[in-house]
Amino acid sequence: MAESKDDFEEAMDYLASNTPVFGLNALADMRPNDQRARVIAAVLPFLTSTDDSLQADAVKVLGVWGTEQELPAMLDLLDDSDTFVRHDAIDAVARFKTAAVAEAIADRLPHDALQAEEALREMGEVAESAVARYLKHPDQFTRSNACEILGDIGTPKCAPELFKLEHDPSLLVTSAADEALRKIRFRHNVDAEKSDVPDDGDNPFDDE
Repeated sequence: MAESKDDFEEAMDYLASNTPVFGLNALADMRPNDQRARVIAAVLPFLTSTDDSLQADAVKVLGVWGTEQELPAMLDLLDDSDTFVRHDAIDAVARFKTAAVAEAIADRLPHDALQAEEALREMGEVAESAVARYLKHPDQFTRSNACEILGDIGTPKCAPELFKLEHDPSLLVTSAADEALRKIRFRHNVDAEKSDVPDDGDNPFDDE
C-alpha cells in the first residue's frame, strides 16, 4: 500500500523534532518518491550523530533512499565501533552492486562474518573476485566462509583458487572448498565453461 503525502510529511516533521527516530523508522519503510533529495539532505547529518541508534537508523534510510553520491559516507560506517551500525551499513551498501562495494564488504568477513556473508551472497557474481581474495586469509574460518560464499555465487573463474585448497592444513577448509567446487560444477554448464579453467592437469572440473 502506497504511503500518503501526509505520512511522508509527518515522517519529515519527526526528523526535525526531539524524536527523530520515528521519522527515520518510517522513511526506512517507505518507497522513495520525488522527494529523494529532500530526504537525503535531512538524513545525512544523522550519520555523524553521537547516538549509535540514530546512526544505525539513518544508514537504513539511506540504504533505501540514498544514491551513489552518499555511498562513501555509508561505507565509512563499515568500520564503526558499534556492531549494529556496522551491520546496518553492510545491509545498506549491499544494494549498490559494484566491485568496489563488494571489496569493502568482503573486508568485513573476518570481523562481521554472518552479516558480510549474507550481503555478499545477495550481491551475487559481482562479489566473486572480492570474496576469492579471502581464500588465502590466515584464519581458517574466514577461508572456509569464503569457500561457502563462492559455492553460492562463484563461477568457474574461481575454481583454480578453490582447487588449491585441496592441500589446505585445515580439514574444515578442504571440505568447504570441495563442496564449493561441487556446487559451481552443478550450477554452471561446465563443458561450456572449461575454457575459463587453466588446462594444466589440475582441472577441478575434470571427470574423476
